[in-house]
Amino acid sequence: MEKTDKQTKNRIYKIVITGPESTGKSTIAKGLAKHFDTVWVEEYLREFAENKYSKNQKLIYSDNLIIAKGQIELEEKAMGKANKFIFCDTDILQTIIYSIEYYNKVQPELEQLLESNNADLYLLLNLDIAWQEDPLRDKPNEREDIYNLIERTLIKYNKKYIVIKGKDENRLHNSIQAIKMHLNI
Repeated sequence: MEKTDKQTKNRIYKIVITGPESTGKSTIAKGLAKHFDTVWVEEYLREFAENKYSKNQKLIYSDNLIIAKGQIELEEKAMGKANKFIFCDTDILQTIIYSIEYYNKVQPELEQLLESNNADLYLLLNLDIAWQEDPLRDKPNEREDIYNLIERTLIKYNKKYIVIKGKDENRLHNSIQAIKMHLNI
C-alpha cells in the first residue's frame, strides 16, 4: 500500500543523537530542533538520576526499565508538538549501553522496547571533542570503549546510523547534512 501525499506530508521522522558521555548530544539535539523548527526530547536518565542522587540514592539495575519507559513517554509527548522531525537526546539504545557498562547484563524487556520504538536514523557522535566534567559523568577514560559498544549495538540491532564528526558549528552542520542526505530532503 502506497502512502498518500497527506501521510507523507504529516510523517514525523525520529532522529536519535547517541554517543558516549560528553560528545555534545544535547547541544546537537537542540541545534537540530532549532534549525528544522521542531522539538527535541531531553534525556530522561538525567532527570531521573538527579532526582535519585538528591535523595542520596544510587541507580540500580531495575531502574533501567523505568528510565526506558520515561524516555518513551517524553518522546510520545513531544510527537504531538513535532514539525516533520523529532530529535531525541538519546533513547533506549543508550539505556541498553549503560546497562551493559554498569551491570554487564540487559533486561529482555529493554531489547523488546528498542525493537518496538524505532528511530529513522541515529547520529553517532564521534569522540573528537574533549570530555567535560559534569556531576553525572563518570566515564572519561572509557569513552572509546563505550563508543565502540554503541556502534556494535547499532549494528547488532540493524539500526541505521551515521557517524558525525566535527567541532562546534561544524558538528551541527555535519549533522544537518547527514539528515538531509539520508532522508533525501
